[in-house]
Amino acid sequence: MRRQILLILFGIITFCVGVCFVYFTYFRQSEQKLNSIALTQNSNDPNWELLLSFENKDLTKIDKEDEKKLEIALNQIGAEINNRAQLGTFSKISNAQNKTYYALIGMIHLLGVPGSCSLQIQLFDLQGKLIKSISFQSGYRIDLSSVKVEFIPELDRNVIVVESYRFENGRDIAKQYYGLVNEDILLIRLENSEGKLIPNRYYASNHTIGITPPQRSEEQWINSLKSTDIVELLASLEFLGGDHQGDIVWVGGNHPKIKTEETKFIDKLHAYETVKSKIFEFANSDNKWLRDSANLVLNGED
Repeated sequence: MRRQILLILFGIITFCVGVCFVYFTYFRQSEQKLNSIALTQNSNDPNWELLLSFENKDLTKIDKEDEKKLEIALNQIGAEINNRAQLGTFSKISNAQNKTYYALIGMIHLLGVPGSCSLQIQLFDLQGKLIKSISFQSGYRIDLSSVKVEFIPELDRNVIVVESYRFENGRDIAKQYYGLVNEDILLIRLENSEGKLIPNRYYASNHTIGITPPQRSEEQWINSLKSTDIVELLASLEFLGGDHQGDIVWVGGNHPKIKTEETKFIDKLHAYETVKSKIFEFANSDNKWLRDSANLVLNGED
């Protein structure tokens, strides 16, 4: 009886080994081969190759013939370009995990005052697969003059740099900086025409520049300030140092103002010892960008 059981067990083990051998020598190799073929075909797509030929060029200055070729290629690739967008640049951008993408950035200009301008960003992987399409406002009563991807030594990363200018009653916002956190494009810095850091405004959707951070718990916000990714740190400080006073509303008549839930939440975050200690730490950092952003949180706009 014992001998029969051993023979059965031996047979089962032999069968399993045989199945594994067949999988790794045939099916796995076939799968890898198919993946390799798919990658090669995608990377050899003439439409993608055409787009790559425009890498790091100022797309606002290409001639009409190249502009038409680019438009056709983008349609074939499946890019979702707003019909009002003026293409600005096509460049590589990386996140803290050293994962690199291509960003195709378009500017949607101000049509009239009052009104807003916007950015539209198509994010591709290195083989030309469209990862996501992102659109967000870039200023109220201002317009965009240029966009590029630039290496910033203080960040040791490439980030998106947008130049803008104001119209009547618009804010003095001359430069906007956006960085990549995972696969999200987040605002990390606003500067006026003197190069001074200024806060974003979150009290009305048409005044907010960039993507409003998603709702997070207190713990998530605190953890974001412990990140080793300087771009994520700057994005968090940008929100914490923003102008949220517009969230204080009248309840009517001569009654006092009441803070909305968002403003109460921001105040509560500022009160945490962990948050305060991290911001004081950043305010004394050797890194100017961190130092500027932390001091804006502590002192507000002069």
